[in-house]
Amino acid sequence: VHLQLYTVPLLGLLLAYDAVLGERESGMFDVHLALGLSQGVFLVGKWLGLMTSLCIALVPSMAIQAWSLQLAGGSMREFLVFSIYAGLLGGAVVSIGLLLSSLSLNRGTVVSLCVGAWLVLAVLMDFAVIGLLAFTQGAAPDWAVNALVVANPLGLYRLLSYLTFFPQQVESLLNVRGGGLVSVAVALGAWTAGPVLLAWYALARRYRPIAVDVGGRAVVKWFIVALVGLIGCGGEEVALEIAPVDITRAHACALDGMTVIDHHGPKAQILRRDGSRALFCNAREALGELLDPARSKKVTATWLQALDEHPWKSHPDGWVLAGELFIVSGSSKMGSMGPTLAPFVSRVKAEKFVANYGGRIYRLEQIDGAVVEALKRQGMGEL
Repeated sequence: VHLQLYTVPLLGLLLAYDAVLGERESGMFDVHLALGLSQGVFLVGKWLGLMTSLCIALVPSMAIQAWSLQLAGGSMREFLVFSIYAGLLGGAVVSIGLLLSSLSLNRGTVVSLCVGAWLVLAVLMDFAVIGLLAFTQGAAPDWAVNALVVANPLGLYRLLSYLTFFPQQVESLLNVRGGGLVSVAVALGAWTAGPVLLAWYALARRYRPIAVDVGGRAVVKWFIVALVGLIGCGGEEVALEIAPVDITRAHACALDGMTVIDHHGPKAQILRRDGSRALFCNAREALGELLDPARSKKVTATWLQALDEHPWKSHPDGWVLAGELFIVSGSSKMGSMGPTLAPFVSRVKAEKFVANYGGRIYRLEQIDGAVVEALKRQGMGEL
């Protein structure tokens, strides 16, 4: 029992911390939404895949524990019950990991949250119970101790195990009275569903799925669930067709989910090494990924809509590799959501644009954080 209290949470959080964060960093999360997959279905698929991985990782230790239990005179039924309880604990911890992975795009923040969660659940919550009992000299009210136990899925797992295997020690060791097996199991199950629902809410506030009209949509959706759950990271890169795609109404902005074609001004699209593609309704929005050292390593190609032969009004084509363009930043022409970039193949046309609307001409490699900050300040001035 006590061995699982430390190994299962540690493994569960280690597996889950990158589950949503990694998909968002690579851009595959946007691909799933573009295929019509909802955030809830995505999280369910991730949870199933992570639980499968956790169970496989626990097989060697569970086999040793089964052998030890048999030597001690235990029955297979006891081992099966013990395994079910460990599965309930694993499900709760994986759900917590999914929630933490959904809260931030900063890898350091997510790792810190997971380490902190493990310390709180595995160590500090027990100290809180012991401290409460010591402070009250064992006279702490039942509701206070019960609240601390219910607030910790590891405490619920310990209580569930003691109620089953050592019922005579429940009161003396845990100071918990009146806790039935069913109620404790339900509370542990709530720790599995609750964090997943909170993760869904956190993602739903930032993203929305893209409506697609595809035959057999339900079959496609659940097939993607299986892939989301089971596909691994790494492996050989597939050959990519390095070419832009023209915008249709099915394309949504990678940042806010808005329909790209509905917004005027130059747009951008990024092709990543894993084959995923991100489109932006404002060319400026692509700079966040291009200037991020970690994310830019995954970018294969970037295209912007050149204005040499195309109007400022929204259009689906006109894509040119960003490295081949003269890019005007800081002009008075506004794009979707404020200031944008104005790309040109011809420097002469770029200079003419600057003469009419202001700004400064850059090559892609010259654009840095200072240029982005200047655009942000310009945007604040337009409010």
